[in-house]
Amino acid sequence: GVIDLARAGDSLPITRSEILKKIIEQTERSPDHATALNNPPCAGFHRQYLNHLAGVMTQAGTVTLSLDGLHAAVAKCSMTLKNDGHIPSVPQSSAVVDALVNHHLLVLSPSLGNEYRFIHQQFQEWFAAEWLYERVTVLTQSETPDGIFAFQSEILNHNRWQQPLLFLLERLATGADAQHQMAAKLIRWAMFVDLIFAAQLAGISGTGVWHLVRDELSAALRQWYNKKGNHHRYSALTAMFASGAPDFQDIIWPLLESDDQNCRLETYRMWRPFPLTSLGLDWRMRFEKWDAPRKAEFIREMSWQSNQEFVGLAGELIKTDASPDVKLACLDLLKDAGAYETVVEIVDDPAFREWANGFLGHVLPRLPKQCLGHFIPQLKLALGNTQELNTRRVFIGILRAVDDPEWMSLTKTEMNRVLAVSGVSFRPNNHLPLSPTPKAEMPNAAPYIAEHLEAIYKEAPDWAADWLANQLTQGQFWWEPFSNYLNKMPDVLLEKVAAAALDIKLDVNTLQKRAVLLAGSNMPVVAKALLKEYLAFSPAEN
Repeated sequence: GVIDLARAGDSLPITRSEILKKIIEQTERSPDHATALNNPPCAGFHRQYLNHLAGVMTQAGTVTLSLDGLHAAVAKCSMTLKNDGHIPSVPQSSAVVDALVNHHLLVLSPSLGNEYRFIHQQFQEWFAAEWLYERVTVLTQSETPDGIFAFQSEILNHNRWQQPLLFLLERLATGADAQHQMAAKLIRWAMFVDLIFAAQLAGISGTGVWHLVRDELSAALRQWYNKKGNHHRYSALTAMFASGAPDFQDIIWPLLESDDQNCRLETYRMWRPFPLTSLGLDWRMRFEKWDAPRKAEFIREMSWQSNQEFVGLAGELIKTDASPDVKLACLDLLKDAGAYETVVEIVDDPAFREWANGFLGHVLPRLPKQCLGHFIPQLKLALGNTQELNTRRVFIGILRAVDDPEWMSLTKTEMNRVLAVSGVSFRPNNHLPLSPTPKAEMPNAAPYIAEHLEAIYKEAPDWAADWLANQLTQGQFWWEPFSNYLNKMPDVLLEKVAAAALDIKLDVNTLQKRAVLLAGSNMPVVAKALLKEYLAFSPAEN
């Protein structure tokens, strides 16, 4: 695959079509396969067989063929090769199938009823594109209305051919003028079937083909955009973005600079990934005039489906833009895109680290683990000075993630610190206020305690059980997930908890709830405590 190409020292192509081609060529050149493919029964025509099989499968809308179907398709291809004078006689279809399965990318799939398929669907689509190339070459050399209509109705009008057509246009875009002319004809034929797809084909083809179809396609899209109805405008705008062409800036820029955020977001999300080429060559000059929130919004929208162009943009803006919002948006994009090497390079810059120290709570969760070491001393210092509970939770989580030697002691300290915080409450997550018109409740700090307790329990269960037992005896945390630890407690602690829970001085409802939770632990010591309290219970005292 791609990894093998990199190991072999081959430069990786830009397009998927070229990557698949490289992998196929690597398979065909292998000493284990080359001789068998170039000798009978395939006799060097393995590509023609696979092209034909992919065409048959795609035309039928399937990714598999039965043995009989495969033999029939191979026999037909063999007859064509013989009639064209490429081979002297028709080989046995079974022998050709065996050669393709044993030495190429066709596989027998027992899980699919012993049917045959390509090793991956994209290889089927690539070979189907090669089959299309042969058909389009013939059609463009002798265009007839009937031939074009047949191609439109049989190929362009069906979604199953979409990816093979995109692969075909990628191939034609890298060719000479003759291939560019062929691509332009394909786009024109597609315009009568699906304008959005025609624009997408033009976008795949690039600038080498765009000038050949610009006048016709631009006029058609503008005419569509000017029709009444939002669905027409939306569809036409989608096609404009699909083309990637800078010809529609007069329409696109006002939408991106609208004061209506819904309008802006809808525009960003018309086409993924967002084509920066549609903004023109000088788009950065206009972008730089935006305020920080608009820039950050732009970067975050690019994060939804990033590519190398967006990674490069984020890597540049994080160094040059002064806004924290923009820098953080760039970090999000780089992390989501998996551009860890770029992030490491940025974090190694002393200027960035100096800036990041003022925004640790926002920056550190966005960094990959290998970048966090620079910030641990500052993080520990900030942990003691930060009042905001969620920021402290994030810091503790980071220390735990990097397996800092002090994470456990700092977590224990944090748990007790949270208990002492004023202005918070401790209640179940599903707690409902009794008042029909409740006042705003204080923030619930119980989830922070639960998270820290779970982490501590994995490493120091005795300490965690003792800490929780003390809290339970004081009447705190009698709900899930804390009650789930009851059946993990040592008997001596559980006996202490049970005694405190069944204090006769408590109201009946509280006693009943705690008794139910204790009974759920299924521990003998709890059963004894429950029985003892039951026998000592006096209705008169109640």
